[in-house]
This record gives sequence, structure tokens and C-alpha cells, in this order.
Amino acid sequence: MTIPNRPRLADLVTMPVGAVTALPAETLALLQEEADEALRAAKTVKDWLDGTLALKYGSLADQDRAVAGKDTGTVRFADGPVTIVADLPKRVEWDQSRLAALVERIAANAQAARSSETHAAASASAPSGNAAAANASAVAAQASRQASENAAAQAEQARTATVAAKAVTTQAAIDAAASASAANASLARPAPAKPPPARVRKRRICPSNGRRQPRLWPWPPRPVPPRRQLLRLRPKTMAPSGPDRPRASPRRRKRRPPSLPMPPGSICKP
Repeated sequence: MTIPNRPRLADLVTMPVGAVTALPAETLALLQEEADEALRAAKTVKDWLDGTLALKYGSLADQDRAVAGKDTGTVRFADGPVTIVADLPKRVEWDQSRLAALVERIAANAQAARSSETHAAASASAPSGNAAAANASAVAAQASRQASENAAAQAEQARTATVAAKAVTTQAAIDAAASASAANASLARPAPAKPPPARVRKRRICPSNGRRQPRLWPWPPRPVPPRRQLLRLRPKTMAPSGPDRPRASPRRRKRRPPSLPMPPGSICKP
């Protein structure tokens, strides 16, 4: 249904409220349908752009962008003359060098804790000791235990951060695939081609006698060879071929008598 001289959807922004209210119901219904279609198209395009940005700038966002103690971080990407500001969840990824350094630090803290405990036990078992030495050994043992607990907490934090990073990366990939599939589903797909119909051989029936009609092929029919070629095509058992075959005697033409001149005054015409 088309209404002539009706306002467009973009014209409603500049029109007064009274003019929009005075429009007929059919025009308002058509404008509402156009607005719904525009919203659906904008939602599809937004999902597509979100997936594209996540795939393009997700790897750059992993490089130490978040502030400690926050779940999200703001990152700025300079892509030519355009600056993109994206708020992405914090992802922590550990490489081999960081992991090796962490393991060495945990091992060093554990070794220091064991050595301090051994020293404290030896000083406590020694006969010549005073209260200050005992207190110092107790403080050292407490410090070593605290260091070992801190190292264990750091290791657990690194393990949970790696698991969370893998989960966030997997979820981002799933969201990008879902948005891409939604964008592809919104596009118009061509109808599948129909297979060609099966060929049915029809039997030709002659309309005059009701019998099977011979195939008139090739068309036009081949010319009939002359008698001389037919004689050559005959088998050898029917007529000998070569110089020994009998030849027919030549036919003699009858000669007509010469016409005589007619006398003058004759009625008969020559």
C-alpha cells in the first residue's frame, strides 16, 4: 500500500508534534513498520561491527592494558586517523618466561623457609642460647612461613587468571561466530536450482493405421544412388565383376526417314 505525499521516516525529526499527531492511521502504521525494519537492520549491523572489533582488537587488548584491582580496562587503538576506545574485560596471559620466573621465586621462598626452620631448630636445641636468639629464630620462621604462603597464593592466582583468560577468549570467539551467523542469516539467499525433468521416450504411433511409426531420421532422407552404383554395390554371388563379366550389346537407335519437301498447295503440314 502506497500513500502519495506521505512524510518519510527521517522527516519526523523536524516535524512538530501536532503535525505528526494529525497524520492518518494508515500513514502512522507504515511509518511504524519502517521504523521496526530500520531497528532490526541497525541491530544486525551493530552485532556485526561488535564481532569485527572483537576479532581485530582482542589480541591487542591482552597486552597489559588493565589497571590492577579492576575487572575492566579502557584501551585506545590508533588505526590511522581514527582512534578507537574500547572497554574490554581484563585478560591475563602468562608466557613461558613469566611462568619460569614465578616457579623459581616460589622454589627460592620454599628453600629459604626450610633453611630458616632448620636454623631455628638448631638454635633451640643448642645448650648455650638466650631469649633474644630464640625470639629472632621465631620471627625468622614466621617470616619464612608467610613468604611460602604468599608464594602459594601467587601461584593459585596465576592459575585462576589463566583459566579465566581461556574462558573469556572462548566466549569472545563464540559471540563472534554467533554474530557472523546472524549476519549471514539476514542476507537473502538464492533459491536452489531445480533438477531437470526426466526424459520420457514417447512411442510414435501412426494416426492412419495405429501401428508404430518409423523414425524419420536422418532428415532430409539420403538420395537414392543411381543404377550404376547399385550394380557395383551388389554382392559378387549375384553378378560377376571385373573384365570377365558379360556386357550387354549396345542398343541401336532407329533412324527416321528423311523428311521430303511438300509440294506447293498441299493441305498436310509437315
